Amino acid sequence: LAVDALPEGEAKAAITAVTSPILDALDASYATPCDGTGLFPLQATLNHDCEPNVVLLKEGDEEFDGRVVARLTRDVAAGEELCNAYVDTALPVRRRRRELREYGFVCICARCVRELAAADEKKAAKQAGKKRLK
Repeated sequence: LAVDALPEGEAKAAITAVTSPILDALDASYATPCDGTGLFPLQATLNHDCEPNVVLLKEGDEEFDGRVVARLTRDVAAGEELCNAYVDTALPVRRRRRELREYGFVCICARCVRELAAADEKKAAKQAGKKRLK
């Protein structure tokens, strides 16, 4: 990047000018330690799904060269939307949905719908059991 050739003070100012509005929008901390900042417009167009068919990976283990690749996690049909996960998919459904509200939407993917229905059924069965005990 051209910024890499700038003296450290100028480079930091240039990067901050670009990243500050992004971090403001995300309500993120400027003090978060990181090795760099990147804007990946193609990857940013991917929507979220709690059962993603794509995972985003930085290219190279030792020396990050600034590339991010999208790798399929399963076979994808022609015309099927590519989606990645914005949050940790190992989290319980209500926690995932709470975190996803920070992105400005309520997740209604098939997994969330399925898990919420199962939780509601479990809750209803538990309440029915309590009523029978009374």
